[in-house]
Amino acid sequence: MIDIRRHQGIFNASNFEDKKILVIGCGAIGSKIVTSLIKLGLENITVYDHDKVESHNIANQDFNINQIGMSKVNAIKDFATANEANIKVHEEKCNRDTIKDSVFHYAFIAVDTLEGRKELIDALTRNISIELIIETRMGSDEVQINSLNGRQHYKDWLKTINFDKEMVEVSACGSPISFGLISDLSAMLAVNMLIHYVNDKLYYNRISAFSFPLEIETSSY
Repeated sequence: MIDIRRHQGIFNASNFEDKKILVIGCGAIGSKIVTSLIKLGLENITVYDHDKVESHNIANQDFNINQIGMSKVNAIKDFATANEANIKVHEEKCNRDTIKDSVFHYAFIAVDTLEGRKELIDALTRNISIELIIETRMGSDEVQINSLNGRQHYKDWLKTINFDKEMVEVSACGSPISFGLISDLSAMLAVNMLIHYVNDKLYYNRISAFSFPLEIETSSY
């Protein structure tokens, strides 16, 4: 097991013994969210992704060259197993029907399209077991992380996005360029949002961060 004594004063993994975490998407941001959660000492994690590891993923995702051709979820499960953590993975695309009857308490949304996020968040905000949803967006030099505490935030969250179909494919990740350090920043801020929530310090709903020049700001709906 990973020795978590050095950060127990900041984050107590025992508070999650009865909590289930869902990560949808295991790409540039999602793969790093999963590895970060494992390093925090968490295990009750379920991951969905239907893609395989490709050579261009190595520079910006938490996979290695030897895993090219593997499914992303099985590749990330190898990381968990190597660190004696037990997680559940599903090599399939997650949609409304996949999760409608599932019990999860925290969810990270890191899928490619805005329409996909809209469908998933609409479903999750109707799930009475969900305490916090964290949705991530990434461009070539900026990120935005949004949190939702149930259905009351859904309309506020919708205002942050243009769901025009033509815009979705262009702006789902903000840019065709994907820089590994930006996905590191995205995953770190997303997981930090969860830590703030469980420590009763989440006084904001959104984080916007820019890398050139470096600027991080928080705001509420």
